[in-house]
Amino acid sequence: MLAYAHLAIDPPKDLVVPGDNPAGTPGEDSIEPLVGADPNPDAGLITAEINTPCLLSVEVTEFAADDPDLLTEKLWTAYSLGDLEAMFDNAGIVPWATHTEFRVGDGWFQVADAYPAGVAPSVALPDDDMPTLAAQGSLGTIIVNDLAVDPVDDFARYLRLPFGVKAKNRIDADGDFVYETIALAGDYTATMVATLAAVN
Repeated sequence: MLAYAHLAIDPPKDLVVPGDNPAGTPGEDSIEPLVGADPNPDAGLITAEINTPCLLSVEVTEFAADDPDLLTEKLWTAYSLGDLEAMFDNAGIVPWATHTEFRVGDGWFQVADAYPAGVAPSVALPDDDMPTLAAQGSLGTIIVNDLAVDPVDDFARYLRLPFGVKAKNRIDADGDFVYETIALAGDYTATMVATLAAVN
């Protein structure tokens, strides 16, 4: 039997970010990753099937304007990870079990697409929920960094990881990680890239 791994990402429902409220507080919209203990059907969901030990990585970006003339227009963006859950079989005999818990406080952590040289995301944007191994990636922020998953030791032939997203109508106009400028109207898109690398 050859080594096999399959990974898919179901995107979350679109956010609709409003303008400021009457008090001047930035408008925001969000989708929680969980409803109770279960994945939120409106949230994003990473699923995987593996038959050999692998390393899971997930990289995300800020919401960026779709208009090519506004490439620097990037919204304040945060993510929230549910539990990475594993299942041994596909017949429902053994239920989903928690493999890795990510949430520490409220579950949300802000990300950026670029950080100062040598500065880790957890230092530039300190938050209890920022994953400890988060790192600068080629597109944005690596939020799951070479996490080991094993179909034998972890009973993890099937995996699922729900994730939530949040955005505010603010951009960082001067690169100081303070998002104080109101964002322009339009469509914005965030990117997520997930990979599985077999462990030899």
